Amino acid sequence: MENLYTKDETGKVGGSPSTASNYVLKVVNYFIFLHRQRIISISKTFRPFEFKAKTVRISNKGNRAQHEMLSHLNRSHSKEIIVYTTGLTRPFKNIKKPQDADIRELNPLREDEKQELYKHLDIENSSDTKALMVYLKTETGLRLEELITFPASVVDKPKAKVVKVQIGENINGCLTKFKKNRTIEIPASVMDLLYEYKLSKARKKAIEKGLLRHNHLFVKSNGNIYAPNTIQKYVETIRNDLTHCGLDIYFAPHDLRATFATDWLYSKHMETGKPFEALLQELADLMGHESTSTTQKYVNYMNDNKTWLEFAQRKNQFAQQSLR
Repeated sequence: MENLYTKDETGKVGGSPSTASNYVLKVVNYFIFLHRQRIISISKTFRPFEFKAKTVRISNKGNRAQHEMLSHLNRSHSKEIIVYTTGLTRPFKNIKKPQDADIRELNPLREDEKQELYKHLDIENSSDTKALMVYLKTETGLRLEELITFPASVVDKPKAKVVKVQIGENINGCLTKFKKNRTIEIPASVMDLLYEYKLSKARKKAIEKGLLRHNHLFVKSNGNIYAPNTIQKYVETIRNDLTHCGLDIYFAPHDLRATFATDWLYSKHMETGKPFEALLQELADLMGHESTSTTQKYVNYMNDNKTWLEFAQRKNQFAQQSLR
């Protein structure tokens, strides 16, 4: 618990109680698997972790199957089941973040890391829809639910360098947070790829197979939309591939949203000369935040001297390489 939040050589604080708690549950589930496969036998004399049994009343209305998350091992009668619970994760809820952890826990991709990701995705030559989805998420800051329900109706041939489109559940079926309508910015180069995908034979064929009609742009080969965990697993696969190529780049889907936010702040600051604080409300609108207090962490991140120095250096290095 004491080592949950750690600082690297640059002073950045890393760590997450919820992630650590999930890892503990992974270990618990592994022992449950071993028990069910009869590889080991959890008993009164052998307990790899403390747990206790609880009797839970259930309802069998409609003969609904009991959810696997209950992990029930025994059944007493039709109205009750016995579940086993552990308090191993309870201490993680009481851990307080270091004073500056809220701004330093952001993990946006650096410019060189982002370009390595794009090189790996190889969007223009890839037929993998998920690659295009990850690219769109990084370039626009969409949340995962917004990404998988991104509306096809807003995709058209771009007529400007940056295309502004509205998304929202009430206007085009895009599942935004709090059902809030908002406007996002899509670079013309990205919109071109989306438009090409929208008109592709593969997508048309997939939609014809689908039983349900919808306005979502991205579809699987059977016409259905993607599940959030499919994209999460795809990102994990990309990370593993990059590691096998000798690149130590770690990022989660939400880090791609942070990448967009910090890149946008940097570009707007360099373009207009405005301080980051003056760009706070505009970024909050783009990100779909209810309050600018949520957006403040990105401004704090960019205002951090060490972060800014490294961020600017890597941007400049990439710009110089591009000019050669």
